[in-house]
Amino acid sequence: MVLAMTRPQKHPKTGVYYFRQRVPTDLVSVLGKAEEKFSLRTKDIAEAKAKYLTARQKVQNEWDLATIRTIYRTGISKIVVKEDPTEHVKVRQSKQVRERPKGFTDDEAEAILRCALRDPAKLGGMSELNKLAIRWVPWMCAYTGARAGEITQLRREDFITEHGIECLKVSPEAGTVKTRKYRLVPLHPHLIEMGLMNFVRSRADPVQSGSYPAALK
Repeated sequence: MVLAMTRPQKHPKTGVYYFRQRVPTDLVSVLGKAEEKFSLRTKDIAEAKAKYLTARQKVQNEWDLATIRTIYRTGISKIVVKEDPTEHVKVRQSKQVRERPKGFTDDEAEAILRCALRDPAKLGGMSELNKLAIRWVPWMCAYTGARAGEITQLRREDFITEHGIECLKVSPEAGTVKTRKYRLVPLHPHLIEMGLMNFVRSRADPVQSGSYPAALK
C-alpha cells in the first residue's frame, strides 16, 4: 500500500501546517479510522516539508505492518497459520540522516541577509506584506534566535521597552511558540540602527493588528 504524494496542509486560521492523508479503504476497519491527520507543529514551510517526509514514512510503515498483520490474522482464522508473528511488532522511526549542518553556513546566512537588504522595488509584483517580511524577518531571526514563524506572528504590542532597553515578546498569546513559553528578547542595537522600532511604531494601531505579520501591517 503506497502513499500518494501530497504536501503539508496549512490551517487557514492558525497558519500551522499539518499532515493529512486518507486511509486506504481496505485498512479502515483495521486501523479504526478513515484518515491520518495530525499537526506538524510548525508554521515554517521548509520545516513542515521536512517533518512531512518523516511523518509520511512512519505512516507508510504503519500501513504496511497493518497489511501484513491482516494477512496473518486471516490465516489464523482459516487455520492456515498458527500464530501472528507481528503481534508484538511496533513501528520505530529511524533517525533522519543528516548530511550537512542543521543550520545555515556562514556563507548561506550572509547571502540571505544581503538579499534581505535589496531594494523592495526590485522584488517584483509580490504584495507589500511579503516585501516587508523579506526585509525584516531574516534580520530579526538572525539577531533574536527566534523562528520565522515566531517573528511573523508578532503584533505591534509585542515590541516593548523594559528598563530603557527595546525588546520583543515571543509569546504563545500571539501564536505558536516552540517552547510554549513566554520569553523576552532584547533587540540588538543593529536592528534599532536599521530602523526597526521606528518602522514598527509607524504601523497600524495595536487594536487593529491581527495575524501575519501584525507588526508589519
